[in-house]
Amino acid sequence: MTENIAILLGNRKYKNLNDLDCVGNDVAEMKKLISATGKFSNIYCYLDRPISEVKDDLKVLAKSHTQTGELFFYFSGHGVSDQDNFYMCFSDFNEVIPNRSGLSRDEAYDILREFNPKQAVIVIDACASGANLIKSGANFLEAAPKGKFNDFLQIGSCLNDQSSRAGEELSRFTDAFIESALIKESGVVYYSDIESGLRDAFKSLGGQTPHFVSQGTGLAEFCGDANSLSSLRAEFFLVDEKSEIVEPPEVDAVKVALAEIERIDAEIPEQKEAQAFIDGVFQAGFEDGANLDDLSGIFEQRIVKYDDYTHVDNYQAIYNLLQQRPGNDVFVEARRWEKNPKSRGSFIDQLTMPALFPDPIEYSYSLENLCELDSVHVGIYFEPKRKSLNRVFSEIVFIPRLTECLILTSNTIELRSGWDSFKPSTSRKEWKWSHHKWAADPSEVVFSEVQDPYDFLRSYVLRFSSSRS
Repeated sequence: MTENIAILLGNRKYKNLNDLDCVGNDVAEMKKLISATGKFSNIYCYLDRPISEVKDDLKVLAKSHTQTGELFFYFSGHGVSDQDNFYMCFSDFNEVIPNRSGLSRDEAYDILREFNPKQAVIVIDACASGANLIKSGANFLEAAPKGKFNDFLQIGSCLNDQSSRAGEELSRFTDAFIESALIKESGVVYYSDIESGLRDAFKSLGGQTPHFVSQGTGLAEFCGDANSLSSLRAEFFLVDEKSEIVEPPEVDAVKVALAEIERIDAEIPEQKEAQAFIDGVFQAGFEDGANLDDLSGIFEQRIVKYDDYTHVDNYQAIYNLLQQRPGNDVFVEARRWEKNPKSRGSFIDQLTMPALFPDPIEYSYSLENLCELDSVHVGIYFEPKRKSLNRVFSEIVFIPRLTECLILTSNTIELRSGWDSFKPSTSRKEWKWSHHKWAADPSEVVFSEVQDPYDFLRSYVLRFSSSRS
């Protein structure tokens, strides 16, 4: 006898990433929705559980549920992708060991296949916007998984080069998913109804576009009777017919506008003050630690400073970050355009098979410093004095905005390509980013957010002691 099973995963607390307080509510509200359908005999919830326990539990469940009708899988939390896979991040997530500290898309699907489901529904709400890790991602949502599901639907909260947005009580995507499931008041609620609702909800929201992949008839049912959701619908939409309409007090719109202008102006520094902040962060994070101490015998450092972004790697990641944080300035202008634009042709041409399955669009990017602040890109080369050592490159990039400054840091190892030469890393650079008001103390910014280049250098050297042991 088949049974329907729901698995809800969520992680809100992180050691190395920003916490996502809304995730607890995401999982709780999704559980209410799933329960209200009345069709799932087992609902398993995992919130802030160690990834090793989650994997072990799922494998045990798969062994005990080998004849599954519908398998509904949901995840809310941070998500990170690279050229190979997408990873659901748990509390100890570390991008150096993503397969051990996270749950990869491929591993998750391998486990889910063991349930032998007739229908699999995968919903991923990956709030990567708070991860403070930006890089070019794999197209993890643009194809069906390897292997075979009889009937498969995958719903992702955003495209691979975008970020899902966290909200106050619920993430925007989970909130829109639940609302889309509750809009219909009678009849069958199909997953296609939810898909239509999600498309409409994010149609005008730049920077986030839900993505859908399906294999099947398109007639998959989420709930057989919308009436069974009526209680939850009333709670979700806060329907209260008896409440009195209270007229809002009259306000002076001009006074409100002027007060807001004053508030914003108070956060905008003079140009020399903004420059002092940038110089202060560099000094506190790089120059004040210029003494290599016990490593001075094997490394010497060379500092480079640039007033533009010509030497910055991975424009795409920075462009995406700026798209997620729109503002009322172009202190730094980020642009994107198609490398090889092709004519879309007539309407009939667009209905041909090549148009239905187009080649992926490739883009070029540019990043220009228009605000004339100096030293917006600074790096330290740690030049090795021993042939057995590679070169370490640490850099910090400042993206000035009107009321804040985005700070990006990265540490990389450049392998030796000759007796006295090194080859810069060819992989997409990963940036750790943070944002700060201009009035922030540079020393506190460095202490709390900036990756210490000297700690990274020391950890690189210590690899030699561990390899010897």
